Amino acid sequence: MYLARPQRPFPIRLDDFPTQDMTRHVKRLVKERKAFGVVRQSVRRCVLAAGVSRTQMKAVTRGAALTFKSDVAVPRIKKPTEVLVSIRAAAINPVDYKAPKMLLGPIVGLDFSGVVEVVGAGVKTLAVGDAVYGTAPGTLAEFVVVDASRIAKKPASLSFAQAAAMPTAYLTSLQSLRAAGMSTFSKVLVIGASGGCGSAGIQIAKTLGAKEIVGVCSGKNAEVVKEMGAHRIIDYQTQSLVNETSDYDVVYDTATNSGAGENYRASGIKLLAPVTSGRRPQYVAINGGLSVWLRKFMGCEQRGTHLIITDANTKDLELLAQMVDSGDAAPFFGKLSPTICKTFPFESAAIVEGFELLKSRRAVGKIVFQM
Repeated sequence: MYLARPQRPFPIRLDDFPTQDMTRHVKRLVKERKAFGVVRQSVRRCVLAAGVSRTQMKAVTRGAALTFKSDVAVPRIKKPTEVLVSIRAAAINPVDYKAPKMLLGPIVGLDFSGVVEVVGAGVKTLAVGDAVYGTAPGTLAEFVVVDASRIAKKPASLSFAQAAAMPTAYLTSLQSLRAAGMSTFSKVLVIGASGGCGSAGIQIAKTLGAKEIVGVCSGKNAEVVKEMGAHRIIDYQTQSLVNETSDYDVVYDTATNSGAGENYRASGIKLLAPVTSGRRPQYVAINGGLSVWLRKFMGCEQRGTHLIITDANTKDLELLAQMVDSGDAAPFFGKLSPTICKTFPFESAAIVEGFELLKSRRAVGKIVFQM
C-alpha cells in the first residue's frame, strides 16, 4: 500500500519493508517525513498504525434487539489523543441493554481490556503493545477506539478477563466511597452487595480500611459477600433494614432502581448516624427516581446525599491497579480481586446466554466475554 505524494511514493506498512533493509528504510522515511514537518515519533506511529489491515470485525450492535455481526467496520483513530485497542475481553453491565443507541452509540459495551494497536500522535503515556483496561462506548467488539484519558495499563497480576471485569463497577464504587468521605473510622453499609458495583464496594471499603462493613444481599450469597470483606450480612429476604441502628457513616446504595422496583433511598438515609461537628454521614447511590436525577442535574441534591455519575479517568484506574497489584502493602489493608460470575466465548449464542444471565439478576460478580 502506498501513499500518494509529490515525486516518489514511500511505503507505510511494516511488511512493505524488506527485513534486512528495515533500518535503512525507516531512516529514509524519517528523513523524508521531516521534510514535510512531521516529527520522528509521528512517523514511527504512522508506520505501526498501518499494521492493522483488517477492515471488518465482529461486534454486538444495538437496534430493536442486540445483534451479533461479523461485518462491522473496524474503527480508526481520528484524534491525536486516541488509541486503537484490540480487545481481549469485555464485561457487560445493565446499561448495555437498557441504554438507547442515541446515548451510547450503535455498538454495545463499556468495559474492556486489550492491547494497544495504534497510538495517536498526541499520546505520550502509552505505546503499541501495551496491555490496557478501561471504559469506552462500543467495547463488545474486536476493536475499539478510545481516548487515552479513559484507560490505563492493566493490573499486572490480573488476566485480561479479570481486568475487563473492573472498570465501571470499581470506578463507580471508588468514586462513591470517596464522595461519602469514607475513612478508617467509617461504618459502611453496602446495599446490593453481591452485584457488580456492590461487590466492588465491599472490596474497596475493605482495602481502604473501613472500620466495619455490612452487606445487604440474599442469604444464598451471604458467604460470598463475607469472603469479599463484609463483617456482617443483612438478608433482605428475611430481615428488614428498619431493625438496624442508625449509626452508619456511609450508606452505599447500588440496588435502588435496578430493575425490579427496588427503592432503598428512604430507608438508607434513615440509617445514617446523627450529624455532629466531626461526623458527616453520607448516603451515596448509583441510581434513583426522576426527581433525584433532576435535582442532580440542577445542582440541588438533598443534603447528605449523592447521586454518582461515573467519571472514567486514567488516574483512578491507575489507583485501582495499584490496589490490585500492591496486596496488603501500605497504605492499603487488602488486595482487590474482581469477582467473575461466568466467562463466555465471543459468539452469537453465547451473547444471548450472557445477557439472559445478566437480566436474570442472579449473577454474582461480572459476566465477561473473551475475544
